[in-house]
Amino acid sequence: MRADRRWHQPRWITRSKVWEQTSSSGLKLAEGAVRAGIECLLQRAKLQPGQIEAVRIAGALGGALSISDLKGVAMLPKIMLEKCRFHGAGVLDGLKVFLLEKTGPVRVKCLAGQLKTYPLSGTPAFEKAFLAALDFHLQPA
Repeated sequence: MRADRRWHQPRWITRSKVWEQTSSSGLKLAEGAVRAGIECLLQRAKLQPGQIEAVRIAGALGGALSISDLKGVAMLPKIMLEKCRFHGAGVLDGLKVFLLEKTGPVRVKCLAGQLKTYPLSGTPAFEKAFLAALDFHLQPA
């Protein structure tokens, strides 16, 4: 029975350490993906970060982040940070407009007609920007 207890405890400790490293790595990957996506979108639109008038951050990120949080990570170019507006309930507010305003369905249809998809995953531009955004500082062994 004791051998069994000794087996489980180190596994738990190991899993805990791996989880901490994984969550830290996951954050770094998310930062890199967002930064790379922004760079690709700017490049496609032929815009510089300073030309962006406003940045809207909605959903889970919009409800959880603040300007000071963004300053601590490298998700956005610095010049865009002060242009950020957070809106965690963006989808719910849009649904409210759709359901309660007389012109809601027309407004939503108009907005949907203006949106364009730009798949990033697997494109050479995104992969290059993603790897650059990770910014690993490797030391020689």
